[in-house]
Amino acid sequence: MKVKFKTVFTILLFFIALNSISAQISIGIQGGLNSAILKLSNKAPIATLNYKNGFIIGTIINYKLNRMFSIQSEPRYIQKGERVKIDYFFFKTDSKIYFDYIEIPIYFVTEFSGTQFRPFALGGINIGYLINAKAESIISGKKNTFDIKGDYKKLDIAVDLGMGLKYKISSVTSLLLSARYSYGIYDFSKRDGSVNTRGIQMLFGILYKL
Repeated sequence: MKVKFKTVFTILLFFIALNSISAQISIGIQGGLNSAILKLSNKAPIATLNYKNGFIIGTIINYKLNRMFSIQSEPRYIQKGERVKIDYFFFKTDSKIYFDYIEIPIYFVTEFSGTQFRPFALGGINIGYLINAKAESIISGKKNTFDIKGDYKKLDIAVDLGMGLKYKISSVTSLLLSARYSYGIYDFSKRDGSVNTRGIQMLFGILYKL
């Protein structure tokens, strides 16, 4: 009888703990735009670097520590790269560099007080894995495509900072709008000279509290 009581009590504690944890977890989806460029240590003087727009699509997993602070992960697919133009006498090129990544950022989120509208700030580390890399160049009106994945390391590491607004539409559902800046701190080039990613991101998402 004593053994059965201990078993039932243990199971009860397990479900209480599970319910307590799930009450602090929210999940969601989000997507947006990444305006990307690369920081090159050996940029050619005749080259002009420009931002290239790409897409972001992924999920949100938020674990609330208390009313104000939470830890948030956002596993996602993101497009990075840049646009390079060269106009030097009779030589003209217009090139686009495409990088496709799977990223897992981990953010510390601070949510400020409010009723339906709640501003928030976030920051943290972002680890990415390169799944595709190519270059497209237009030279004398002719388009050429090159696979450049072998010129770059698989890993990318960035520090992300951002701010946003959370709009509560029900007791369990919220809409999110945020802007971030991603600053690559890891040189992912295999060639001479360093290459680091940069990105200005606008994201819209929906969050559901379990």
